[in-house]
Amino acid sequence: MIKDLTFLHFLTAAVVIELFMLYLFRFTKSPFTGISINRWYDNLGWTAVILDVLSVLIGFYIAKFIYEYLVVEKYINTDYELYKYLGLVLLVQITHDFSFYLFAIKPYPKNKNLVMDEFKYYAERVKAGAVIGDSFMYLLATPLLYLYIQKNNIHTNTFISIVCFYLIGYLIYQKPKISMK
Repeated sequence: MIKDLTFLHFLTAAVVIELFMLYLFRFTKSPFTGISINRWYDNLGWTAVILDVLSVLIGFYIAKFIYEYLVVEKYINTDYELYKYLGLVLLVQITHDFSFYLFAIKPYPKNKNLVMDEFKYYAERVKAGAVIGDSFMYLLATPLLYLYIQKNNIHTNTFISIVCFYLIGYLIYQKPKISMK
């Protein structure tokens, strides 16, 4: 149930998906793999991972707060809650992505902040594909969170999270399969 989701559940889902996506970016030529996303990890390293994971955590929490409010106020019921929660997660993520671009990335001056410069570079090249990629992450992470991770005990989720962070530490420094030229 959505009301029972905890920080550890959200963290585990976020790092599992981060590991999966980083694997795609570094070892495959998938539609989500490209120079821009690999440059993000090459130039920012662990900062890129931390920002990615925190962004997913924030999205999960905002969607949870909205979901719980809608249930308490009886705007929605808990039938098909996975689908309702997933819809809210995607609404939050898409709204965030466009808002962040319009109000933070676009007006920010170049050469003042390495992270913002990377966001600008990424947004200029990937455009709406960035929103699609983020949606893909949530489309995978939310069912994983709801159907699997939530059912694990605290020790299992802690272990999964630790192993994911460990493996991410290696994948960050993996040269991508694609040409970076």
